[in-house]
Amino acid sequence: MSRPGTPVTVTVAREGGGEITVPVPRLTVELPARRGGVVYRNRDPELDLSLSATADGVGFVPVVWSERTRVAWDLRRSSSVASAVICGAGAWPVRVALALAVADVLRAGRDDLRTVVTYADRPLPAPRQLAIPHEVLVSHGGHTRVRAVWEVTPEWYAPDWLAGLSPDRATAATA
Repeated sequence: MSRPGTPVTVTVAREGGGEITVPVPRLTVELPARRGGVVYRNRDPELDLSLSATADGVGFVPVVWSERTRVAWDLRRSSSVASAVICGAGAWPVRVALALAVADVLRAGRDDLRTVVTYADRPLPAPRQLAIPHEVLVSHGGHTRVRAVWEVTPEWYAPDWLAGLSPDRATAATA
C-alpha cells in the first residue's frame, strides 16, 4: 500500500465538529504473522510496562483470539496506556498503524482522556459493547480513500458518544 518515503496521512472528524489531518507513522513493533494480539501506546513514551514497548511507547501483547477483548480492556483500565488496537493474526501493519493514529486523535479530543480501543479490521464486539465506525480519509501518494476505523467501547458510553457528535451526524446516528 505504501511506497518507502511516501507519507500516509489520515483525516479524522473531530467529535463535536471539524476535522484534523495527522500523519500515520510507520508501526515500530513487529507483528507476528501467525499471532494476533493488542498493539498499545503508552501515555509516557519513557515508561516501559515491561511488555517490550519501543522507544516511542508502542508495544505488542500477543494473545489468543478469545482473550483479545479482555487484554484490551485490562490495558484500557491502565492509567499508563493511551491507545490500544486489537489485531488478528496476519494484520497489515499499515492498518494497525492507521487504527492507532485514529485512536490517538479520538483520545486527544475527549475531555476525560480515557484509553481508546480500536480494531484494525471490522470487529465482532463482545456482549455489552458498542462498535462505533469512524469514517476517515486516508491519503497516500496523491490518492485518497475512505476507510472505517472501528472503536469498541462499553455500551454505557453510547450517550456520551451521541452527545459528542455534531447535530447533523447525531440525527443520522439516531435515525
